[in-house]
Amino acid sequence: MTSEAVLLQPKATTKKILAGQRLTALDSIRGIAAIIVVFNHIFNFTPDKYASVINLFKHTPLRIIIDGHASVIVFFVLSGAVLTIPVLANPKIDVGKFLVRRFFRIYVPFAVAILGAYLLFEATVGRPILGTSAFTAQMWGDPHADSLLGHLLLTGKERDIELDGVMWSLVHELRMSLVFPFIIPWIIRYPVRSTLVSLVIAIGADVLLRHIGENYTIFISAHTVAGSLLMTVRYMVFFVAGAALIALLNENLQRLDEMKPAIRWGLLAVALVLLMIPGDRPYSDYLMGIGALAVIALAIASRNSPLLSSPPLHWLGEVSYSMYLVHLPIMLACLKWLSPSLSLGVCLLIALPIVFVASHLFNLLVEKPANRLGKRVLHQSPQAL
Repeated sequence: MTSEAVLLQPKATTKKILAGQRLTALDSIRGIAAIIVVFNHIFNFTPDKYASVINLFKHTPLRIIIDGHASVIVFFVLSGAVLTIPVLANPKIDVGKFLVRRFFRIYVPFAVAILGAYLLFEATVGRPILGTSAFTAQMWGDPHADSLLGHLLLTGKERDIELDGVMWSLVHELRMSLVFPFIIPWIIRYPVRSTLVSLVIAIGADVLLRHIGENYTIFISAHTVAGSLLMTVRYMVFFVAGAALIALLNENLQRLDEMKPAIRWGLLAVALVLLMIPGDRPYSDYLMGIGALAVIALAIASRNSPLLSSPPLHWLGEVSYSMYLVHLPIMLACLKWLSPSLSLGVCLLIALPIVFVASHLFNLLVEKPANRLGKRVLHQSPQAL
């Protein structure tokens, strides 16, 4: 027996321009965002004695290449966008099949990465990390086996993201996947209205989070599961906005394609400025979200660009999820093994190639097989869904 969420019938004038397309340009944007997250963690390892270098990156346009939080906002908006494109081609969503695909696409590689991070942690217990920042000292604090279950259950609490700090965003990604099939019909039918409603809800969640004591500068982890669920509600606006963008572009792509180069460059400049806004202000994420929307719209307008389809960016896009999952545990393990005898710079020069190789291997040996397994499950057991 199947479970379907039937899309509200599109307007008669809707042209399915983007329907079902695989946009390589969006994969490239995801790859760029992933490598920025890696650079962000390298930057955060830098000790305070290099204050001049830190300030150079924090207070100049160079900030764009180390702003990991802005990249995560781009990920959220991208997720909403790429999940919407197939719906334009097929307005009936089989909820069961959708959730099975997301489980194998997102959760299975995540679970393998968490188990791998735990093994690396256990292999380096007792080894100090020397010559790095106070930020680094907060990582791999004390994630024992009893918190491993909390990691795998995606509670979103502080102690349940210690093994691989980047997993905080996957907590929200997977939760939103549970809701997405049910709200996408209204987003496509009423894109602007849906985005405004979700924005109001997000601001309300912001207020509630601070009221219950989740007073984080940047909402990443929570003290309680309830706080983490509120954070998911807060971040939902970016998924909705990404979906709404695709719905709007589907009817207005020709206008975007006809945009003059000067306007495109101006829009890109504004988008980058918004993405570089410091993340320690209450409104920062929302402005970053606008920047992310502009970048994605420009990427779609430049979908035939040789740059965005170049082999290096294509590779980065292909391994982006694997890189996101594995880079931080690998770098921390390298620092634990190497920092007592080598400088931070040498440690990172050794760790970075290992990250690239490990990302490629993880993509080949875990991520792609998990996707194939999901397809096999759907093919062999259609009636079970």
